[in-house]
Amino acid sequence: GDYSLKITGTIDESEKTNGYLYAGNTYTMHLEIKNISDVPAKYSVLKITPQEGDDFITLESDDIPNLEAYSVPTIKQGMFLQKDIKIKIGSFTDEKYKDTKINIEIINDTGWIDYVPIRVFGEQAKITFNAGKVENTYASLNGFLIYPDGNSQFFSVRQGNYQTISVPRFKP
Repeated sequence: GDYSLKITGTIDESEKTNGYLYAGNTYTMHLEIKNISDVPAKYSVLKITPQEGDDFITLESDDIPNLEAYSVPTIKQGMFLQKDIKIKIGSFTDEKYKDTKINIEIINDTGWIDYVPIRVFGEQAKITFNAGKVENTYASLNGFLIYPDGNSQFFSVRQGNYQTISVPRFKP
């Protein structure tokens, strides 16, 4: 039946800033609707919406004329449809980042819903690393900045120089 669909959504790394999404930008999500069962998935009508209450996100698509009622034809077992949706992220002020969802719901069935989770940062913080002069003229200050979510960013500064990097702001 309709419960055999699996939804995945990906955003190309080239569109992200050091692997993160930020308010004030528009991103293209490649949405894949795949039949993972042994029987053909029936014709369905999908509703694709931001998480309820997250007014800072708007969705649009050249591939899908009506995101509130997208007709998906029968999908044979193991096959998939891929469509692009644009996620426009406005600003928000109450938090440094928000975990939200793009919901995909079958509206001609009872209660089937799936989602693609996304984390959006409101702003970046700038950190400057300064490598002072030392006796060794080939010295560098090298290191990793490790973020609260486990990701990291490498930096390398030759002696006598400085480097400023932008990082996601997890807390005030």
